[in-house]
Amino acid sequence: MCLKVHSFLLHFWRGMPAHIQPILSSQLIVSLIGVCDSILYKAILDVLMPSILQPLPDRLATSV
Repeated sequence: MCLKVHSFLLHFWRGMPAHIQPILSSQLIVSLIGVCDSILYKAILDVLMPSILQPLPDRLATSV
């Protein structure tokens, strides 16, 4: 699985259009992409793995 992720990342970066590559030399742009990536990753995690600290619904708590 790790090799597949590595392969996908290499494919993405090697397939970057030539006109985009100079933009990525700007530290400001790279930082902005990093912040946006973190926000997206957290949003995906919140959807896929909701907090385990959420209270149980009453029907589940009383069914045991």
